[in-house]
Amino acid sequence: MKLHTILSLMFFFAFAPACVGLKTNNQDNWAFTTSSSEYNRDSSQLVRTAAVSNPPAQAAPAAQAARVNAPASGRLTLGNYRTSYPITKVVAQNFTVVVDPGHGGTDPGALGSGLRESDLTFIIGVLLHRKLSESGFRSTMTRWDDTFKSLENRVLVAKNQKCDLFVSIHINAAEATNACGVEVFHKSHLTRSIRNSSLITTSRSAAASIGNELKLIQGINWRGVKQDARHLYVLKQSPFPAVLVECGFISNANEGRKLGDIRYLDEISNRIYQGILSHYRSR
Repeated sequence: MKLHTILSLMFFFAFAPACVGLKTNNQDNWAFTTSSSEYNRDSSQLVRTAAVSNPPAQAAPAAQAARVNAPASGRLTLGNYRTSYPITKVVAQNFTVVVDPGHGGTDPGALGSGLRESDLTFIIGVLLHRKLSESGFRSTMTRWDDTFKSLENRVLVAKNQKCDLFVSIHINAAEATNACGVEVFHKSHLTRSIRNSSLITTSRSAAASIGNELKLIQGINWRGVKQDARHLYVLKQSPFPAVLVECGFISNANEGRKLGDIRYLDEISNRIYQGILSHYRSR
């Protein structure tokens, strides 16, 4: 084999992972991509390339309230964790809260700090659902394991449950790694088929109540309660009061460390629960 051919092959294999996308173990292999499957976001998200395992079979409806399926090994899971936060008992069986853990299955959402958005939203969602149910609310979720759910399906689940408040859980990401903080968006638009303006007023009130609790988390950067300027599908197309909580930036090193701690995720779920409780009492 000629010398220049050997040198060419040596150069190719030395730099192949970076040049042609061969599998690599580099944990800092970031990719800037646009997510079109979730909430019609206008801006791109900073995500890390990662293989997505096939989602497990979904639980039968009768068993959903009793169990949740853990994702593949090596990822953050709820395990046997149980909250230590006190639960306030209320008579609220006539008030239905639908908890929507964003992303799932083939759509992991944003990735960063060794974490997947879909795992974090699921853990926060389960903890929130448990608090609401134990408190006395009628509560359900749009997904019970690591499976993909379309935006239309999420809204349909809430419609079928005669939802009184829809709470979508998400984790933020940005190209600027110093971006951080928590924010709450609320339903801000009506459609041809959704004309009840009181939905916007109630959504704003619920978002404010949740925000008043979230901003009490120690060391948090509170970004505020915001209108839905991006016309997010699950807010705009919901014929019921709806909010979307962005629980921190997975692309920020400091917040990423916090989001990797189950206790911190539980604190977020508790603040959202307390906000819902305050909103319910103030109706």
